[in-house]
Amino acid sequence: MSSALLDAKERIRLLEWLEERFGIEQSRFDDFALLAYGDQINAAPVEASQLAESVSALETGLPLVKVSRAGMYKPSTRGMQVFGVYATKNTVEIGASGMKDLVEGRAFPWPGEKGFVIVTVDGYPAGVALCREGRLISQLPKMMTSSMELSGTEKLGA
Repeated sequence: MSSALLDAKERIRLLEWLEERFGIEQSRFDDFALLAYGDQINAAPVEASQLAESVSALETGLPLVKVSRAGMYKPSTRGMQVFGVYATKNTVEIGASGMKDLVEGRAFPWPGEKGFVIVTVDGYPAGVALCREGRLISQLPKMMTSSMELSGTEKLGA
């Protein structure tokens, strides 16, 4: 299976969702092609997507979201680490101790709006969590958390 350029209707739907949910302006993606690869949508600089077409690349770009069977979006940690710097809402500053909790798989109380949030540490996007039933639940990929280290702590997840 290879990447395919997202059609205009789906591109608009995704960009509207990113703006509605996180306040990331649609114009931030003007220089990016959005490519579908199975249930994943990647963002790649337009030039890279054009090059990928000429060399028949299987997958191009940075994972941005996954699309569920119901058509809902789940933001990727990697995508939000890059584009989350432009988010103006649904970001949660959790600090190093909160990040440690998420990395170690512990949910913690959070009174925010239900849905996905971008978690930040010292103002920098670190990943994604899900706010549900008054708690923040880690959405960090296991392959990332198993080797993650936080400043001043031992290797986490070991």
